[in-house]
Amino acid sequence: MSTPEFIDFETLMEQRRKEAAESLQAISHAELTTLFAGIFVSAEHPWTQTADEFLTAHKGETFVKGDVDQGDAHFIYAPATSRGIWYIAKDHVRGLGRISEKSAAILSGIISEKQKSGELSL
Repeated sequence: MSTPEFIDFETLMEQRRKEAAESLQAISHAELTTLFAGIFVSAEHPWTQTADEFLTAHKGETFVKGDVDQGDAHFIYAPATSRGIWYIAKDHVRGLGRISEKSAAILSGIISEKQKSGELSL
């Protein structure tokens, strides 16, 4: 049995920044609503209310979605308000939380760079 390779925090964060930048796509409110409907399959799911509140609070906004950790963790970010959520899902949501201010600032910087280079249009 091999020992997993240790990755220091800075290396891990740099990998996540690269993955986030490579996976960014604009997504409309309607598309996000459809996405959430597919992963929050029950009104009783513990995070359905949090997702619904996020959608309601950001109605009409354009979002950016992406993923990190080889596609295991996903994020939705609203650039206009610097708010976002992350979630872990395969066939259904297994975890969800709010994006921290630090992560929001990192995403904002990545988005600005992508917009300046013409790689992302919101």
